Amino acid sequence: VDPFVRPEPRPGPVGPSPIRPAPSHEPLDFYAERDKCLAEKRLFEDPHFPAQDSSLFFSRRPPKRIDWLRPGEIVREPQLITEGHSRFDVIQ
Repeated sequence: VDPFVRPEPRPGPVGPSPIRPAPSHEPLDFYAERDKCLAEKRLFEDPHFPAQDSSLFFSRRPPKRIDWLRPGEIVREPQLITEGHSRFDVIQ
């Protein structure tokens, strides 16, 4: 059997994959959120991933204090990409 040919799908329940479960909330509309933040003159805060310890450590306390910072609080002029790009820019 050629290992690169997908097997025929098996009959059975169809639902969210255990590897990629369905999100527990509706996705946000980027443009609506952007317009709302601009109108209210405030920075976006994700309601589903708040800047608090429980977002990273669900059932225990973090091993040390976490400071939640925005890029402008770390460097004077934050930039997403500088001096071109490299395959080493993103490490997962």
